[in-house]
Amino acid sequence: MRDTGSEHVWSKTGSRIRLPRARRVSLKTLLVATPLLAATAFAMVGFVAAPAGSPKSPPPPAVAGPTTTATPQGSEAVLAERPSPPPSPVESGVEQPMDWTPQLSYICKPAGVASHYVVPPPSSSAATAITYSGQGAITVFDPATNTSHVVVPAGRQCSYVHPRFVDRRTLAFLNDYSIEIVDIASGRVRILTTALGKTDWAMDFAIDRVNGRISVLAFDPKGNENIIVSSLSTGRTLFRKKVGVLCACDGGAPTGVEWSKDGTMLLVSAGIADGNVYVFDQTGRTVFPKAPGWDAHWLGATHSFIFNSTAKSFGEWTRVNVATGKRTLVFKADVNSTSYVQPASSPDGSRFAITDQENGRVAWFDFQTRKLTSIDGDHAYPIWLDNDRLAFSGVKTCNCEYPAFSPTGAVGALSLGTRSWTRMHMTQTIDADVLF
Repeated sequence: MRDTGSEHVWSKTGSRIRLPRARRVSLKTLLVATPLLAATAFAMVGFVAAPAGSPKSPPPPAVAGPTTTATPQGSEAVLAERPSPPPSPVESGVEQPMDWTPQLSYICKPAGVASHYVVPPPSSSAATAITYSGQGAITVFDPATNTSHVVVPAGRQCSYVHPRFVDRRTLAFLNDYSIEIVDIASGRVRILTTALGKTDWAMDFAIDRVNGRISVLAFDPKGNENIIVSSLSTGRTLFRKKVGVLCACDGGAPTGVEWSKDGTMLLVSAGIADGNVYVFDQTGRTVFPKAPGWDAHWLGATHSFIFNSTAKSFGEWTRVNVATGKRTLVFKADVNSTSYVQPASSPDGSRFAITDQENGRVAWFDFQTRKLTSIDGDHAYPIWLDNDRLAFSGVKTCNCEYPAFSPTGAVGALSLGTRSWTRMHMTQTIDADVLF
């Protein structure tokens, strides 16, 4: 690990993962894995099963404080039967197109665990529960008691990713090309009826808890990337839009889908070699012109989002107000020394935190002061617990292709106001969903 002049909190060894690498100015330098590899990486490699220490261990020792630098320019879900396995391709002497049909979901039959736990109702603006995927298992973390509940264990060949809260008792998660739900309390797991075709390969999805809808970003057998929106209660298709094409190139842009807090707008980061950002309304109508870039995320409960714009050059993190169409440059990253990815907004939208994959550290930006602040130490993948506290994973350097670090299996929370640390007894903040 790098010597930052401060005592390192994270020490437990974890397994390696590969996450998207931000593209440099050169067109040849794209992300080091296609979204297909990014989605299956969690199925092939795992995370540490438990954080270092025991639940009785004291909080981590203090680390050096941040270094501030001036900123550069519903309804009940419908359940269905498990689909039959896809047919094998016909062998012939003619070269066949690449087959993107998933092959494991029909043998991966997750069995839930009865945790007898139900997420409590919100009492403040603080997180009431966090769900994440670690070692392919789906876990729910309770911040009030600092305890974790495994609700879907992983199998020897099967891993489950992208857990998302449907409500305070049920979670949806991705099992290869099907989406399943688990009752957190009883452990019952079933297939969720969606508008996905049997040969569509789901890459990511988002739940609109306000209006009872699910949006899925998926590839069809022809390599078309589509956004598919359907009703959670009936499975009926609301709209389907083509937003990109899969290519066999080395690399791809980070893809993702996210509903605004009020469920009126859908933000999509799509495309492979060259990413684009889309905003749709509830009927599928485009409400903001397609913008070149990726890694787009809503800012709090607003209709503004932050994304990595590539309109002029790579690394121009830009804020967009959908209502007015106004675009504001937040900061321009030095792509020769930093590689920012995965911004996460505070609940009130006044700040966002982001991972610097080049250096294995977390930074946060304050819209009022317009300053980008880096946090000393080896950390990555921040999530917000409230408007003041950030949680993120400890990382250590490794002989990985990219990024050059792997999670240690330890998670800590930092108060930006008091600079105090708290140890959290969960193992990952990657691919987490926070419920407020």
